[in-house]
Amino acid sequence: MSENTDSTSTLFLAGARPAAMWVGVISLLYSGIGISLLSWIALIFGLPTVPAFSDATAENILYGLLGLGGMRTVEKLKSVQTNKIG
Repeated sequence: MSENTDSTSTLFLAGARPAAMWVGVISLLYSGIGISLLSWIALIFGLPTVPAFSDATAENILYGLLGLGGMRTVEKLKSVQTNKIG
């Protein structure tokens, strides 16, 4: 690897955990608020209903987010640098 690549902090190199967390947050937002809001709009305009998550799926996403947050807390306590690869 070149020196320039080692010092970068992009989504593709050091952003796997933040990307996973954003996917989790968006899916929880959809399951918590989005489904209700979109179902209400679909009912008003006579559109087909929107697909919904099961409660088990939302719980699994929440547990994954809590695990990622816990891993980051341990890294912060150990002063581990996580903003770059290498």
